[in-house]
Amino acid sequence: MKRVSGSRTASDRVRFKADGKMRTVSLRQLRADAAAGDPESECTLGFLHHRGRGGVRASFKKAVHYYSRAAEKGHAIATCNLASCHFHGQGVKEDLLKAARLWRKAALMGDPVAQCDLGIMYRFGEGLRRNRKLALYWLLRASRSDPRALFHLGDGHVNAGNMVVAKKYMRRAAALGERRAKSWLMKNP
Repeated sequence: MKRVSGSRTASDRVRFKADGKMRTVSLRQLRADAAAGDPESECTLGFLHHRGRGGVRASFKKAVHYYSRAAEKGHAIATCNLASCHFHGQGVKEDLLKAARLWRKAALMGDPVAQCDLGIMYRFGEGLRRNRKLALYWLLRASRSDPRALFHLGDGHVNAGNMVVAKKYMRRAAALGERRAKSWLMKNP
């Protein structure tokens, strides 16, 4: 599953992306698969509860429950989403250190969103000691597929006064749809 867009396609069917392919299953089947311990189904149910999609009532606590089960089985996206819940205090008490630990675990599994979020935490010192080298390391790893990382790399160069490199990163981020980079480029042509 990759950042599920969970939409309801029929009265009891859920459509989501898993392993690069779109799947459509009944909500009943998804719940049965999750109950049987399938981490992909657990992560998907977590997302549906997190966002209140696919005919599922929004519940941060249930989202955390399903993300936790999938994360225990090594599911990178569930681990990343669980970190986000801890960071924002959704369904659990806000805990920036736990969020950082979970994002690091998912980042080491190769999740680009987790790599970016961990890089941002190091960049700004949120829940972790500020560390420019680790921020750069994780943002560069994430920049291969997360436009937010490109924006933060560009913004770091703006702050350092290196406008040539900043524009390079901002252009790449904007080309991938990063709104803040597009806005910055409009102000700094």
